[in-house]
Amino acid sequence: MSGQDGNGATGGGRARKNGMSRRCFAELSVSAAAACSLLAGGAQAGVPRGVVREIPPMPEKLGRRESQFRRRMCINADWRFALGDHIPAGRPDYDDGRWQTIGLPHSFSLPYFRGTEFYVGVGWYRRVIDIPVDWKEKKISLEFEAAFQQAEVYVNGVAVGAHTGGFTEFEIDISGVARTGKNILAVRVNNVWNPEVAPRAGDHIFDGGLYRNVWLCARDALHIAYQGIRISTPEVSPESATVKVETRVTNAGTAAQKCTVVHNIINPQGESIAEIWNTQEIGPGGERNFIDLLRMHRPLLWHPDHPHLYRVRTTVLGNGGPVDQEYSPLGLRWFRWTAERGFFLNGKHLWIHGGNVHQDHAGWASGATDAGAWRDVRMVKEAGFNFIRTSHYPHSRAFMEACDYYGILVWSEMCFWGVGGFGPDGNWRASAYPVEESHRAGFEKSCLQQLGEMIGMHRNHPCIIAWSMCNEVFFTDFKVFGRMKNLLRTMVRRTHRLDPSRPAGIGGAQRGGVDRLGDVAGYNGDGATLYINPGFPNLVTEYGSVAAIRPGPYRNDFGSLQTTKFAWRSGISIWCAFDYGTWVGITGEMGIVDYYRLPKRAWHWYREHNRRISPPVWPQSGRAARLHAAVDREVIHGTDAIEDSHVIVRVLDKQGRPVSNSPSVTLRIESGPGEFPTGREITFRPDADICIRDGAAAIEFRSYHAGESIIRATSPGLEPMTLRITTTGEPVYIPGVTPETADRPYVRAPQPNQNTYRTRESRRIDMAINRPTTASSSRNGHSSRLANDGNPLTYWQAANNERGQWCQVDLEGDYSITDVNAAFPGLGRYVFQIMVSTNGHHWQRVAQGRVDNHKFNPPVKGRYVRIVLLDIPPGDVCGISEIQVFGHHLV
Repeated sequence: MSGQDGNGATGGGRARKNGMSRRCFAELSVSAAAACSLLAGGAQAGVPRGVVREIPPMPEKLGRRESQFRRRMCINADWRFALGDHIPAGRPDYDDGRWQTIGLPHSFSLPYFRGTEFYVGVGWYRRVIDIPVDWKEKKISLEFEAAFQQAEVYVNGVAVGAHTGGFTEFEIDISGVARTGKNILAVRVNNVWNPEVAPRAGDHIFDGGLYRNVWLCARDALHIAYQGIRISTPEVSPESATVKVETRVTNAGTAAQKCTVVHNIINPQGESIAEIWNTQEIGPGGERNFIDLLRMHRPLLWHPDHPHLYRVRTTVLGNGGPVDQEYSPLGLRWFRWTAERGFFLNGKHLWIHGGNVHQDHAGWASGATDAGAWRDVRMVKEAGFNFIRTSHYPHSRAFMEACDYYGILVWSEMCFWGVGGFGPDGNWRASAYPVEESHRAGFEKSCLQQLGEMIGMHRNHPCIIAWSMCNEVFFTDFKVFGRMKNLLRTMVRRTHRLDPSRPAGIGGAQRGGVDRLGDVAGYNGDGATLYINPGFPNLVTEYGSVAAIRPGPYRNDFGSLQTTKFAWRSGISIWCAFDYGTWVGITGEMGIVDYYRLPKRAWHWYREHNRRISPPVWPQSGRAARLHAAVDREVIHGTDAIEDSHVIVRVLDKQGRPVSNSPSVTLRIESGPGEFPTGREITFRPDADICIRDGAAAIEFRSYHAGESIIRATSPGLEPMTLRITTTGEPVYIPGVTPETADRPYVRAPQPNQNTYRTRESRRIDMAINRPTTASSSRNGHSSRLANDGNPLTYWQAANNERGQWCQVDLEGDYSITDVNAAFPGLGRYVFQIMVSTNGHHWQRVAQGRVDNHKFNPPVKGRYVRIVLLDIPPGDVCGISEIQVFGHHLV
């Protein structure tokens, strides 16, 4: 490792047994593809103040990795789908005539609009795949970018493979079963909670389906192995760079072949600037790893302010000519995480500031398009951020390509996840690590498998600066807490072996000593105030957590976060960038952009603070006269839903000024192809799940046929508007011949459904344990986190014994509270008040006295619970040893 920080100190650090230094992690690395599009995001352009760096639109075309030597077809269109376990559906003669006609990306819960219920069970997908005659001697495979969370694949009635794990890519070889002409592909997917599969818990939706792209691929017998290219940059400086390319080449033929691998570095202008050849012989059925070094002079460096991207073109030659080719991203940069002075990129200090991002979008749930992923990254960049934490699972390849393109640093997270108030096994509110011994080996295998798959998917992207092992896994049953920590240690060691160039992060590390198990600690919530200068690299992976419905207040969401840029802290990341679907309810409204990808006013605050762009004039109440509709893409390239178009409707007065009035608005496809998540029509209503707020509504439109789509926006009594979107490619939409998309009525609680969060609460659960805390003051060694750590021997102590000292717990969601218990470190009877709040600002006194256990009938609604000490017995400590809160989620 090498490189220099801002004061000329070389990288590296003290060696540990695992080969890493926790005090300073240095790296030289790799990456980059390209692509992106103009994101309207519902925001009107503000007035720039001073110099503002322009943010480019998306590239015109997204997601197609053509190569003249490799056949690769996206097969997102023309699927048949049915919920339920139709066991014979794997057979080629099965009659699927009554199934829905759908396209990918697809969610079991389509259409979905942030309800607290989502379908849990089995779904089947079937499709005809046509194998060209010239593929007869090829290696034929299917590439799934993800399937949540267990997929079984059949071709012509034969089981050809399976995969378990909901967020990572996998390949299925179908060469021995596929034949030229028509073939029947069937995929059985289930999203049933599994005690041995990560994640076991999470505050999100876990909607099943083939929710990312699927590809049909053909390769020569001599070919680059799946995910077979690994790129690193052992030396990078402004003067020169060394690029190391490791390539696994497979010979699936029956005879030995002399194989030549040629690497070209392609600069941002598309010119080859370096080349190297390597020839080796590969035996029949064998595989070789080609290792090559290329050198560059005065490279353009990758940085959030100038994300210069190169590519590596890898060509395989055999039998006298080229037989395979693949492009890999390449970004030239080096970075260091330090304990004392934060984060350095390309030798200069860089303050990290960004947001957490979930992957689901309004209507489509997790089945969002590549363009949707690009849209999200662009909105983060437009707000002036330079960082994304992928909460809390591996995101798609398109997402990483967009981060490379826009210059967004990424903390890529594994799906080992815990939630507060966890209960018994049965759904995604269980202990993060298995309590039952019979489930432990399988679960650990699942974590290590998906960790390796995440790194294999994304290791060549320059945007990634850390692999994160987890999020808040301290929400694990105390009986297996030590085993959970041992698993984290194993994952860290595995990460160091798979990618020595990046650190292993521990996300949500503010309890249980898990912060010390990796190379970089990520603190959530009150961890930002509890861990002051911890002595190893760290950042705040979550701050804010303010629930707001659009438009929301025009202010930051710093909350109790210290806004000082401490030298030892690498950066901060808001919870969260976008609203998301969750069974918890209110936590999904904590984005600075809403679920429909329309900015809240907080997003405009960050954009002004970070980029000095003034906010727009807010819509005012007025007399609505007409509608205005616009799209971010007038042309959708391709009929495979890799791209879509973001349709935004606004209510205007006669003068064309936006008004905050929110009447019902309907978008209807009057002619041509295409669909909304609800079918050919969608209606937005105020105070509904499919909503219009503050005079604006938005939804993403996609099409699986080529042609011009005419969409009409209407509202009773208002002048309507028509817009046009053109989709290119094949097949072409033929009016009266091409079947139109059927209506898909929105159902808030789909059936059948195994998503039974309430019915599986068989025991009382302390909802306060290990939740974020704060206090009026704290004495050293007795911070507020000790008041809800589950240990009655530890306690929070105020800095003095003044009347009115308090400690409070954030339950991180709205609850119906039935009991509050308080225990104290002294022997006397304390006098105290119990205060409850839904927003942390307005408080309700619900109890007062000396009784330690308070029951509420009827229950009290609240998110925050505060214990205020009014009278301390003489000689006793002004503090609290334990706060317990019982109740259930308001969902």
